Amino acid sequence: MTYDLTPRPLNKAPRTPAMTWPNGARSAVFVGFDVDAETAWIGNSPSNIDRMVTTSHGGYDARVGIARIVELMDELGLKATFFTPGWTALAHPEACETILRAGHEIGHHGYLHRMPDRDRLDETFEEIDRGFDALQRAFGIRPVGYRAPSGENFPELIAYLARSGIRYSSSFRDDILPYRHAAADGMPGPVEIPVNFAFDDWNFGMSSRASPRPLFGREAVLSLWIDEFDAPMPGAASRRSCCTRRCQAVRCAGISFVISFVTSRKRATCGSRPARRSPIISRRWSANAAVSPTNPVLEYRNGERNAPARAVMPSG
Repeated sequence: MTYDLTPRPLNKAPRTPAMTWPNGARSAVFVGFDVDAETAWIGNSPSNIDRMVTTSHGGYDARVGIARIVELMDELGLKATFFTPGWTALAHPEACETILRAGHEIGHHGYLHRMPDRDRLDETFEEIDRGFDALQRAFGIRPVGYRAPSGENFPELIAYLARSGIRYSSSFRDDILPYRHAAADGMPGPVEIPVNFAFDDWNFGMSSRASPRPLFGREAVLSLWIDEFDAPMPGAASRRSCCTRRCQAVRCAGISFVISFVTSRKRATCGSRPARRSPIISRRWSANAAVSPTNPVLEYRNGERNAPARAVMPSG
């Protein structure tokens, strides 16, 4: 493949206008979890399938992590999105079913957690299709949200996701506001909920058995997260963050502390249960692809299995 290195913005998505969150909140928090399970260890390194101790690090999700996080979300009165590879759904259906029974959303996270590759479009698109098929077979759902395995994407994939019914993505790292992708085929792409890399706890734990990187204690991680929320920024009223937690994390107390910290100080609002009559901001976004990019407005839908919030595009 020949690479075009001409200087230009590599992400052609237009910027989102300034947004104002309800009740004077400075931020909106998207609470998301990646349920990689064993796929984090076998998707890009299939030889690990015969290394049971290595894959057991991912097996923690189904045996312990999912239940603990679902219980924690119930205690906090929050709903979240669990990005789940199709392989995980088929390998651990009972554990993943608890996510849906608790009223959370399951998002698309590939099939085997293989990194999308622009040089192998057929394989990349097959990974998307197999992920949809697995989630349909396991739970009878077709998700509308997507997070790229290993966090990679490119124009052809964005267009394929839009054609496949994906209405929002949460993979990019280039903004603090949601925005609408410009797909390669000229059609409006999914809405992007950018990831704040600092809030991904994969960066502070063991991501490789052979890694020389040390594990980070709770206080070190919490101080970073609190500083991120407290940092003054121009246009702070429009600031938002994406909290990405891995189910294999054992720092449930850290999750609870951070969410309680930001909500009690009215710095942020999180997607929460309608029964609490709290502002519902953003655990999920979608958009009407027939309208020009502008601010998505959320409307929460109750009682539907795996139903995301519905976003409408304001006119004028």
